[in-house]
Amino acid sequence: MDLKKLAERLELSDFPAGLGGCRISENFFDSCGYDVIVFDEQSIPDQIVQIDDDYIVLHHGTFSETNSKKLLQYDDLKIIQDDSWELRMFLSKIKEKRSSLFADFAKNSLIESMFCCQKTKEAIDNSNEFSPCWQKCASFYLADAIASLNNQRLGPTHMLNSLRRLKKNSC
Repeated sequence: MDLKKLAERLELSDFPAGLGGCRISENFFDSCGYDVIVFDEQSIPDQIVQIDDDYIVLHHGTFSETNSKKLLQYDDLKIIQDDSWELRMFLSKIKEKRSSLFADFAKNSLIESMFCCQKTKEAIDNSNEFSPCWQKCASFYLADAIASLNNQRLGPTHMLNSLRRLKKNSC
């Protein structure tokens, strides 16, 4: 896909934009969509746009983002356009903080996993039918934490394959 034409077709000419997600890694499927992040400082819900035979998920971002999960999603964006150089500077700051962002996200995911495990225990004690759902959520958060501790990009579609390829650690 021609990224310059993509910016024109999505009418992104006024804002910095980048291509992210699994399409910028070597680990993507033909069925994966393109994640385009537009830094227009708006909090508009994501949109799915079809151009020719490709699906594009249009995300809206901000340069004042502080959430480690979001910042990791911006990590290594392939720049589509950035006339002001704001996006280049923003990505440089993310790269400097990359290891601490992964650690922060891992910590947050472990806390969420522990919370879900506690909710599972309470649901079992109360014979609540949602206990398997809580346990499944705990497992997903734990998988996020393991991937993050290994500096792996996040993405549920490719998570299992990434976890299988991790090097074994004796700790």
